[in-house]
Amino acid sequence: MSLENLAKNVGGVVDRRRFLTRAGALGLGALGFLGLQAVFATKAEAWVGLGCTLCNPPTTSCGPQLECAWCWAGNCVNGIRYNCCEGYRAGASCAGHCPAMCSWVTNRRGC
Repeated sequence: MSLENLAKNVGGVVDRRRFLTRAGALGLGALGFLGLQAVFATKAEAWVGLGCTLCNPPTTSCGPQLECAWCWAGNCVNGIRYNCCEGYRAGASCAGHCPAMCSWVTNRRGC
């Protein structure tokens, strides 16, 4: 085996390794991106309206399992603003994140 053939063989191995490393990193990056996309999709809000973006469509009753609520002033729409609320069961974080047990809109007022 000549020195030139040895250099070509080593060069081929190095290039394949570099290619496989980059392809693997690209694949893992794509997989990570899809995983993050799935996380954001599960946290996505299900209802938008009346200046509110809520986890669930508004309801009139949350039932006896409601332990805490997170409410905030919605956006002003056509001169009207509502309070947007999310309700949570016992043991859930009451920090306004989806998923929530129930959602509702209250207190119509001018803005």
